Amino acid sequence: ASPRPSSGGASQGPAASSAAQASTAPAASPSPSPSPAPVSHSAPDLEAFLPQAVDGTALTSQSVAGTAALGTDATSQSLIASLTKLGKTPANLDIAESHDATGALPMRVFAFRVTGVTGTDLATAIVTSWMANTTDTPTKSAVTIAGHKLTKVSYTTGPADYVYGTATIAFDIETTDDTLVPKLLALLK
Repeated sequence: ASPRPSSGGASQGPAASSAAQASTAPAASPSPSPSPAPVSHSAPDLEAFLPQAVDGTALTSQSVAGTAALGTDATSQSLIASLTKLGKTPANLDIAESHDATGALPMRVFAFRVTGVTGTDLATAIVTSWMANTTDTPTKSAVTIAGHKLTKVSYTTGPADYVYGTATIAFDIETTDDTLVPKLLALLK
């Protein structure tokens, strides 16, 4: 649902940027079996805040800078405008993502960070950017799950996003299985 790193095997959100999708698309190759693009770990310290496993299933993580994830789509442009209002640029944004590479668990977890911006303010900017989605009409609602006050962003099709901010990080749990949300919240650091 946002400009964020693509994960092989996991579903893309309704408005993931074309830049993010291209970043892990198979590389052009004359061979019959092209290799996937290498996984990025530009912010391993941010990846460390994400769960390594859930329900006994190992998760794979990656991270990218905002300059690699943000594109020309409406949600990216909305987030760039919000960053500008906060005195920041896409180069100040780090995004980490964790997912089940086998696809057995229908979820992805994201951590967003901009130095000098609270996670709460960043979470608001991210949700605002998703509401600019012109290909699917999202709705948002306030929910409390496992003691966490979250903003739930729902779409007519696909996974929902559950977003909240801490002092320094905005977290997003994207899933079609709501029973995973409390489990994942308990694992976020």
